[in-house]
Amino acid sequence: MGRAAAVLALVVTLLGGLSGCGSLWAERVITLRYQADPVLAPLGLEVTADAGEVFVAGAVQHDWQRERALALARRGPGVEAAYFVDLDRPDRPVTFERFRAEPARVWGAAIAAVSVTGWRLQDETAERSLATVPRRVQGTWISLGIATETRLFLQLHPRGESVTVIATVQRGDAADLAWCLDEERRVVRAIGETLKAEGGTAQP
Repeated sequence: MGRAAAVLALVVTLLGGLSGCGSLWAERVITLRYQADPVLAPLGLEVTADAGEVFVAGAVQHDWQRERALALARRGPGVEAAYFVDLDRPDRPVTFERFRAEPARVWGAAIAAVSVTGWRLQDETAERSLATVPRRVQGTWISLGIATETRLFLQLHPRGESVTVIATVQRGDAADLAWCLDEERRVVRAIGETLKAEGGTAQP
């Protein structure tokens, strides 16, 4: 083992051994592990940690790369759950929210939110994930105004008494990031509003 690798291993071990490590420490430790990993380092994966959950964002070529990234993330300090978010642009934020409700209720609210926000459901894995029918949208000035396709993906991850929902909107031209983020937040808000309308608590 080279000197740099030995120092990295020591830093990761020390940080991992600290009690009560916060989200920032978890992000740093996992990012260091990715940078030291010859398989994952070239992928440029981004890590976001929040309240014991880690969101690994990026693009992989093989399922085993995704599993390797998640395995390393789960060993981060204070990590209780780790999820992979497939993004063409890993440098963009991950849109997620936690809802304090039974998984079946959150799933029903997600289906309703898809409809209310103008999307149409295409594929689903009951109470876990869904994808919408591609929708044509006007392109941006960067893409010379040429129409492109966009699609919404939702992941639902039950954990304890809450369900974490991850929303991802992908555009064919990938030029209008602000539009994608606004649309993701709009769908997540619609889920919360549906849960509130049903008389439950929407967020922990």
